[in-house]
Amino acid sequence: MVQIVVAQNSVTIYENIKRPKGNKVYVRYFKDYITYERGIADSALIDNEGNFAMNFLWSISGPADFFHGDERTDMFLSPDDSIKITLDTRQFDETVIYEGIGADINNYLAQKVLLFPSQMASVIYKMQEEEFKRLVDSLHHKELNYFKDFLSVIPTKIYSVNAFKEYEEARINYNWASTKADYPPS
Repeated sequence: MVQIVVAQNSVTIYENIKRPKGNKVYVRYFKDYITYERGIADSALIDNEGNFAMNFLWSISGPADFFHGDERTDMFLSPDDSIKITLDTRQFDETVIYEGIGADINNYLAQKVLLFPSQMASVIYKMQEEEFKRLVDSLHHKELNYFKDFLSVIPTKIYSVNAFKEYEEARINYNWASTKADYPPS
Protein backbone atom coordinates (compact mmCIF):
# COMPACT_ATOMS: atom_id res chain seq x y z
CA MET A 1 0.00 0.00 0.00
CA VAL A 2 1.20 3.50 -0.82
CA GLN A 3 1.83 5.72 2.25
CA ILE A 4 0.52 9.28 2.37
CA VAL A 5 0.62 12.20 4.78
CA VAL A 6 -2.82 13.51 5.73
CA ALA A 7 -3.39 17.25 6.13
CA GLN A 8 -6.32 19.00 7.83
CA ASN A 9 -9.15 20.11 5.50
CA SER A 10 -8.08 17.52 3.02
CA VAL A 11 -9.45 14.38 1.42
CA THR A 12 -7.66 11.07 1.20
CA ILE A 13 -8.60 8.54 -1.46
CA TYR A 14 -6.72 5.28 -1.75
CA GLU A 15 -6.65 1.59 -2.56
CA ASN A 16 -7.00 -0.68 -5.52
CA ILE A 17 -8.11 -0.97 -9.13
CA LYS A 18 -8.33 -4.40 -10.70
CA ARG A 19 -7.21 -4.44 -14.35
CA PRO A 20 -6.22 -0.75 -14.58
CA LYS A 21 -6.75 1.09 -17.88
CA GLY A 22 -3.57 3.12 -17.75
CA ASN A 23 -1.34 4.24 -14.93
CA LYS A 24 -3.23 7.21 -13.41
CA VAL A 25 -6.38 8.13 -11.52
CA TYR A 26 -7.82 11.63 -11.13
CA VAL A 27 -10.29 13.46 -8.95
CA ARG A 28 -11.93 16.27 -10.90
CA TYR A 29 -14.38 19.00 -9.97
CA PHE A 30 -16.21 21.83 -11.69
CA LYS A 31 -14.35 25.11 -11.55
CA ASP A 32 -17.19 26.86 -13.35
CA TYR A 33 -20.71 25.42 -13.68
CA ILE A 34 -21.67 27.84 -16.44
CA THR A 35 -18.84 26.95 -18.83
CA TYR A 36 -18.46 23.39 -17.48
CA GLU A 37 -14.75 24.06 -16.95
CA ARG A 38 -13.21 21.30 -14.84
CA GLY A 39 -10.22 21.34 -12.55
CA ILE A 40 -8.17 18.47 -11.22
CA ALA A 41 -8.08 18.26 -7.42
CA ASP A 42 -5.39 15.58 -7.55
CA SER A 43 -4.05 12.64 -9.49
CA ALA A 44 -2.04 9.60 -8.54
CA LEU A 45 0.02 6.95 -10.24
CA ILE A 46 -1.17 3.36 -9.98
CA ASP A 47 1.50 0.86 -8.93
CA ASN A 48 1.97 -2.62 -10.43
CA GLU A 49 -0.60 -4.13 -8.02
CA GLY A 50 -3.27 -1.53 -8.92
CA ASN A 51 -2.80 0.49 -5.72
CA PHE A 52 -2.82 4.26 -5.53
CA ALA A 53 -3.15 6.97 -2.89
CA MET A 54 -3.83 10.69 -2.97
CA ASN A 55 -4.37 13.41 -0.41
CA PHE A 56 -5.43 16.89 -1.47
CA LEU A 57 -6.85 20.07 0.04
CA TRP A 58 -10.65 20.16 -0.02
CA SER A 59 -12.11 22.92 2.12
CA ILE A 60 -15.90 22.59 1.53
CA SER A 61 -18.35 19.77 0.91
CA GLY A 62 -19.13 19.43 -2.77
CA PRO A 63 -19.35 17.29 -5.89
CA ALA A 64 -16.39 15.76 -7.68
CA ASP A 65 -15.74 12.76 -9.85
CA PHE A 66 -13.23 9.94 -9.80
CA PHE A 67 -11.80 9.36 -13.26
CA HIS A 68 -9.74 6.46 -14.60
CA GLY A 69 -9.15 5.53 -18.23
CA ASP A 70 -12.41 6.19 -20.04
CA GLU A 71 -14.55 5.67 -16.93
CA ARG A 72 -15.79 8.03 -14.24
CA THR A 73 -18.00 7.91 -11.18
CA ASP A 74 -19.71 10.72 -9.28
CA MET A 75 -18.44 11.54 -5.83
CA PHE A 76 -19.34 14.00 -3.10
CA LEU A 77 -16.40 14.95 -0.91
CA SER A 78 -16.11 16.75 2.41
CA PRO A 79 -13.07 17.96 4.34
CA ASP A 80 -11.40 15.15 6.29
CA ASP A 81 -12.99 12.35 4.23
CA SER A 82 -10.79 9.25 4.06
CA ILE A 83 -12.19 6.97 1.40
CA LYS A 84 -11.02 3.55 0.31
CA ILE A 85 -12.24 2.79 -3.20
CA THR A 86 -12.08 -0.55 -4.96
CA LEU A 87 -13.27 -1.38 -8.45
CA ASP A 88 -12.75 -3.65 -11.41
CA THR A 89 -12.52 -1.91 -14.79
CA ARG A 90 -14.29 -4.79 -16.56
CA GLN A 91 -17.48 -3.75 -14.77
CA PHE A 92 -16.62 -0.30 -13.49
CA ASP A 93 -20.03 0.97 -12.32
CA GLU A 94 -21.12 -2.42 -10.98
CA THR A 95 -18.01 -2.89 -8.81
CA VAL A 96 -17.31 0.57 -7.36
CA ILE A 97 -17.31 0.20 -3.57
CA TYR A 98 -16.36 2.83 -1.00
CA GLU A 99 -15.33 2.32 2.63
CA GLY A 100 -14.28 4.75 5.34
CA ILE A 101 -15.21 8.32 6.22
CA GLY A 102 -17.45 9.64 3.44
CA ALA A 103 -18.34 6.19 2.09
CA ASP A 104 -22.12 6.30 2.72
CA ILE A 105 -22.79 9.22 0.41
CA ASN A 106 -20.49 7.90 -2.31
CA ASN A 107 -21.97 4.39 -2.18
CA TYR A 108 -25.41 5.99 -2.59
CA LEU A 109 -24.16 7.78 -5.72
CA ALA A 110 -22.59 4.58 -7.09
CA GLN A 111 -25.81 2.59 -6.58
CA LYS A 112 -27.94 5.40 -7.99
CA VAL A 113 -26.14 5.10 -11.34
CA LEU A 114 -27.18 1.46 -11.54
CA LEU A 115 -30.78 2.07 -10.44
CA PHE A 116 -31.39 5.23 -12.45
CA PRO A 117 -29.33 5.11 -15.65
CA SER A 118 -29.20 8.22 -17.79
CA GLN A 119 -32.34 8.71 -19.80
CA MET A 120 -31.61 8.20 -23.47
CA ALA A 121 -32.73 11.34 -25.30
CA SER A 122 -32.90 9.46 -28.59
CA VAL A 123 -35.64 7.27 -27.11
CA ILE A 124 -37.57 9.37 -24.59
CA TYR A 125 -37.88 12.47 -26.77
CA LYS A 126 -39.54 10.37 -29.47
CA MET A 127 -42.38 9.39 -27.11
CA GLN A 128 -45.79 10.99 -27.26
CA GLU A 129 -45.91 13.96 -24.89
CA GLU A 130 -48.25 12.43 -22.29
CA GLU A 131 -46.29 9.15 -22.22
CA PHE A 132 -43.05 11.14 -21.92
CA LYS A 133 -44.41 13.21 -19.00
CA ARG A 134 -45.67 10.11 -17.16
CA LEU A 135 -42.29 8.38 -17.53
CA VAL A 136 -40.22 11.41 -16.49
CA ASP A 137 -42.50 12.19 -13.54
CA SER A 138 -42.50 8.54 -12.42
CA LEU A 139 -38.70 8.34 -12.53
CA HIS A 140 -38.43 11.64 -10.66
CA HIS A 141 -40.76 10.36 -7.94
CA LYS A 142 -38.82 7.06 -7.63
CA GLU A 143 -35.48 8.88 -7.47
CA LEU A 144 -36.72 11.25 -4.74
CA ASN A 145 -38.06 8.28 -2.74
CA TYR A 146 -34.75 6.44 -3.11
CA PHE A 147 -32.96 9.53 -1.82
CA LYS A 148 -35.38 9.91 1.13
CA ASP A 149 -34.86 6.24 2.01
CA PHE A 150 -31.09 6.81 1.96
CA LEU A 151 -31.40 9.84 4.25
CA SER A 152 -33.54 7.89 6.70
CA VAL A 153 -30.69 5.50 7.54
CA ILE A 154 -27.75 7.88 7.99
CA PRO A 155 -27.15 10.51 10.68
CA THR A 156 -28.35 13.82 9.22
CA LYS A 157 -26.74 15.96 11.93
CA ILE A 158 -23.38 15.63 10.20
CA TYR A 159 -22.49 18.76 8.21
CA SER A 160 -21.46 16.84 5.09
CA VAL A 161 -24.79 14.98 5.01
CA ASN A 162 -26.73 18.25 5.23
CA ALA A 163 -24.60 19.78 2.47
CA PHE A 164 -25.14 16.66 0.35
CA LYS A 165 -28.89 16.73 1.03
CA GLU A 166 -29.16 20.27 -0.35
CA TYR A 167 -26.98 19.44 -3.35
CA GLU A 168 -28.68 16.16 -4.25
CA GLU A 169 -32.24 17.47 -3.91
CA ALA A 170 -31.35 20.37 -6.21
CA ARG A 171 -29.66 18.02 -8.70
CA ILE A 172 -32.60 15.59 -8.80
CA ASN A 173 -35.10 18.41 -9.29
CA TYR A 174 -32.94 20.23 -11.85
CA ASN A 175 -32.48 17.08 -13.97
CA TRP A 176 -36.23 16.41 -13.89
CA ALA A 177 -37.14 20.00 -14.85
CA SER A 178 -34.42 20.20 -17.50
CA THR A 179 -35.53 16.93 -19.11
CA LYS A 180 -39.13 18.14 -19.24
CA ALA A 181 -38.14 21.56 -20.59
CA ASP A 182 -36.12 19.94 -23.38
CA TYR A 183 -39.10 17.98 -24.71
CA PRO A 184 -39.53 18.90 -28.37
CA PRO A 185 -42.60 20.98 -29.15
CA SER A 186 -45.34 19.10 -31.04
